[in-house]
Amino acid sequence: MLRRIFLFQILLGWLIVVIKKGLEAMQPLMKESPKTALHKEVIAKPALTAPLFAHAEPINLYVALNGNDSWTGRLETANQFNNDGPLATIKKAKTVVRELKLQHSDRPIKISLRGGTYFLSAPIVFEPEDSGSINQLITYRSYPKELATISGGKLITGWQKETVNKIEMWTVKLPQDTETKWQFQHLWVNGKRRSRSRYPNQGYLKVKTVDLKPGQTWSQGNSSFEYYQGNLPDTNAAAFKGAELIVMTRWVESRLPVVKIDPTQRQIYFSKNSVFQLAPGDLYYLENSLKWLNTPGEWYLDRLQAKLYYLPLSEEGIDTVEIIAPILDSLLIFPGNAAENRYIQHLKFEQLAFSHTDWQLPAYISGYNQNAWEVPGAVKAIAIRNCTWNNCTFSHLGNYALELGKDCQYSRISCCSLFDLGAGGIKIGDKHSNNFDLNTAEVTHHNQIINNHLSAGGKFFHSAAAIAVWKSHHNLIAGNHIHDYYYTGIAVMGDWSFQPTQSYQNLVIDNNIHHIGKLSNGDGPIMSDMGGIYILGCQEGTKICHNQIHDINALRYGGWGIYLDEGSSYIVAEYNLVYSTSHSGFAQHYGKENLIRHNIFAFGKESQIHRHRQDLQTAREQNFISFRFENNIVYWQSGQLFTGLDKDYQSHAIFQRNIYWQTDKSSFLFGNLTWQQWQKSDRYSLIIDPLFVAPQEDNFKLQPNSPAYKILPAASLAELEK
Repeated sequence: MLRRIFLFQILLGWLIVVIKKGLEAMQPLMKESPKTALHKEVIAKPALTAPLFAHAEPINLYVALNGNDSWTGRLETANQFNNDGPLATIKKAKTVVRELKLQHSDRPIKISLRGGTYFLSAPIVFEPEDSGSINQLITYRSYPKELATISGGKLITGWQKETVNKIEMWTVKLPQDTETKWQFQHLWVNGKRRSRSRYPNQGYLKVKTVDLKPGQTWSQGNSSFEYYQGNLPDTNAAAFKGAELIVMTRWVESRLPVVKIDPTQRQIYFSKNSVFQLAPGDLYYLENSLKWLNTPGEWYLDRLQAKLYYLPLSEEGIDTVEIIAPILDSLLIFPGNAAENRYIQHLKFEQLAFSHTDWQLPAYISGYNQNAWEVPGAVKAIAIRNCTWNNCTFSHLGNYALELGKDCQYSRISCCSLFDLGAGGIKIGDKHSNNFDLNTAEVTHHNQIINNHLSAGGKFFHSAAAIAVWKSHHNLIAGNHIHDYYYTGIAVMGDWSFQPTQSYQNLVIDNNIHHIGKLSNGDGPIMSDMGGIYILGCQEGTKICHNQIHDINALRYGGWGIYLDEGSSYIVAEYNLVYSTSHSGFAQHYGKENLIRHNIFAFGKESQIHRHRQDLQTAREQNFISFRFENNIVYWQSGQLFTGLDKDYQSHAIFQRNIYWQTDKSSFLFGNLTWQQWQKSDRYSLIIDPLFVAPQEDNFKLQPNSPAYKILPAASLAELEK
């Protein structure tokens, strides 16, 4: 389906330029499924990434680790005289591309990188002068059947065996130079992430009490808390030299450098305040002390002495191991400027790998209040248009993988694999844009995130989302497989109110999202207030369709499948399958005129539907319908049907034509109402078994004799069963 859409998009771009009237004549003849129609709502203005003259012979350049920047780059390998061959660096290739553009304005240019790891000493910067054009797509790719990795790391060599704290381990004195600041927070050994020394080695400790200041609000942090007797492995100050405590509260983590321990009062003190007010029971762990380096695969960096310690696995050899530490925050940077009409355009990156970055929190900050948004991407773009990342790998990173920031338009990230990430996967938009009336040339819009696999994220910044969109419109997020994040799968955000922003007409469709909060390996949950799909603010035209969401778990509250947070309005959520959530399948904090229809919500542990009391309060005050809940199947085994409100669940909301069924009960309460009382405002719904094929085995297809065929529209059932 998606492939047909992409081909149609390219064809449409051609027809718009060449034969617009012919296209208009063809439109009535084109038949399309509901899903195709939804895609076209978002990509109505196509990204013209394909060259108009596709038959033109491309100009080929080559880059290789054994190349030479004084050569032409036109040969795949060095010639027999060893005086010409591939270039050595991407930076030089960019220079050659600029020269070729002046000579050949109508031929595509392909830069092929031979296999191997390209260690960068500085990020590669693409300026507007490095752009391609509609007639001249410029592609950077791995050479066929080889993989080129662009790395922000450095090989660590010179290891020696040393006995430390009665344990034999490897150590190395890091070289001192003006380019490298040895403050990294990540390490990769033979292509695998290794953990900083940690206490406890597995699991988490709990905050005992917090000394709150008079008048302190929940959004104001703390610089100390009381720990439980026996929780800390040592109270000697030397054990905490360079150590960091990571504590999770609400929906964020705080990374707090330890400065003092008071064993008498059992208080631990930090040099920073936590992001939010801490609370008893909040989970935490500690990292980066030589005293805690006791488990194979752990490491410790003494920053002051520039000395690295590593406790190897039994199968690792000191003479054969490859150990890489990150020295860069960014790999590729695209500093366009929309206000000056200096866009970076028509570049394609294909089958490349991006790895080995770090990112340090500012000295005065312990974390961020939503999605770790301020953590940048290893690939970071501003004001790009019609650029593509296809079949690329983003892995072994300390920050977000890829960021399409301010004023990025008509670009696509497709069929990429993103894993082992310090923060999230993909960010789109500009959190700090508060002007709804901005010129469309200076807004992020019409980008596509399609058919990507995002997993194992939030390794360092646990509150990061796999995909986060903020104040950006007409984006397509489709066909992605997302799992193993501590916080949220997909977040599409405007603002915490009914105020319109640049977030609207976004489409989230056909995504498979699971194991959010509690990972597939059993770790977690460690945070609260999360969603498989999270929506914030007024977003007219945004749709959540045909997604499968399951195994969403929160620590205290808010393990929700589809979560409409503050101000979420004019959202359509339809044809989604949501099951196995710790709290509920659908939750609304407060919003206006949302339409929730043709969904299956199953096996919420606490409840199936959550409506916050603020939702009813705002709807009553302003006299509007909060949401319409219709043509849904709600199916559960334990827990309640509704939570959030004590009563008046139907007030300023509409429920109709739904099927409700609790597997071990034929009679249950609707909030505080009996079925007879509830039906006075919901006359067309039924309490009846929908007869799924095998719901305990996650098969929610309907049996041929399901009563759903009698009560629910046939068209909606056909779409839902797809």
